[in-house]
Amino acid sequence: MLTLGLETSLIPGSIALCDDGICLEERTLQTDRRHAETLIPEIQGLLAEHGYHLRDCQAVAVSEGPGSFTGLRIGVTCAKTLAYATGAKLAAIPTLTSVAHNVVDDVQRLFVVSDAQRKQLFCAEFGRDDNGIWEQVTAITIVDADEFASQRNPHDHVTGPGVIKFAELFRDRCTILPPATWMPHAAVIAQIGEQEIRAERTADIWGLQPFYLRKSAAEERWAG
Repeated sequence: MLTLGLETSLIPGSIALCDDGICLEERTLQTDRRHAETLIPEIQGLLAEHGYHLRDCQAVAVSEGPGSFTGLRIGVTCAKTLAYATGAKLAAIPTLTSVAHNVVDDVQRLFVVSDAQRKQLFCAEFGRDDNGIWEQVTAITIVDADEFASQRNPHDHVTGPGVIKFAELFRDRCTILPPATWMPHAAVIAQIGEQEIRAERTADIWGLQPFYLRKSAAEERWAG
């Protein structure tokens, strides 16, 4: 199954092409390439490099959030457009779930955190199922970084892009996993997406929306 993966929840973001779970290539997006009008040409270039066209994609998988409001909106809109135009199956992957899948060693439980701004974190806990696959065991919540750190102990394993900003706060209170596990990747999005589609857990093209979890700062100011 030829699957395109899109990860635009964070800067810089990435796109990837996978075939039957094997990553053919993952490309990091330049900061100015996360705009709607430039993302499609980037994808076309990736496909052409491997002898494919947009019509050859059988599946599109996208990181659904939480993350950057603008980035998620662009990525989800692009994925829906591609799926509609090509007839490809669509999968939406929670961003924190994709990060958990970066961890391949014998860790059995972990917390994945991402920066929610205002000294807060998006946070969820993950554990392995009977087949050793990561599954989310708590809802994604927004928590103060100080509160999260105060509740940790050295046996807790923590990863995710939120570690970049709060590493010093976490360092003596929990086990921080290696930096290679911190960031979401389009290749992982594509690989999980293919599994979801094979299991017939597809996203609805018309109903899919980014998972923001909170309102934007502008919306909160307007509501307040």
